[in-house]
Amino acid sequence: MTPAQINLQALIRWFDKSSAQRRTPNGGVQLVGSYAPVIPLEADEPLPTDFNAMACPLFILWEQADSLWLPDADLGWPASHHRPEHRLWHVLWRMEDGTLPPAVVIPLFSADTTLGNALAAAVPGGVDTDAQAVVFAPLWHLEPKHRDRIAAKLPMLH
Repeated sequence: MTPAQINLQALIRWFDKSSAQRRTPNGGVQLVGSYAPVIPLEADEPLPTDFNAMACPLFILWEQADSLWLPDADLGWPASHHRPEHRLWHVLWRMEDGTLPPAVVIPLFSADTTLGNALAAAVPGGVDTDAQAVVFAPLWHLEPKHRDRIAAKLPMLH
């Protein structure tokens, strides 16, 4: 695996662990939805838009997804999780803090773009995709105040 894939795999495993069901104090089970499903796409592939407004999908390039373990992408309503903007903000904060692996995080302001176009617009010189994990965050479905707050941090070039 490349350094980028090692970082992506660690990030995916953290998302998966954050999506695991938990025991309740009375011995029941708390259902937990997908924290942030990771979806690989080709650089020129149309972006999926068929996700629940409360989902927090993140996209990665297929070229970086090779040899990664990816759980099934659940794009439905994520039980027991905060709003998507709060989860995305938390991920960005943890990346900055060094408690999650570094990644280049690229904003997606429109569902009409592609990952390749968004990457070229955000990082004109390009990214070494063997060395740096690249994650794309759709923002078009967020309320403007949340979209603007997150967009001010992006692109995040770690």
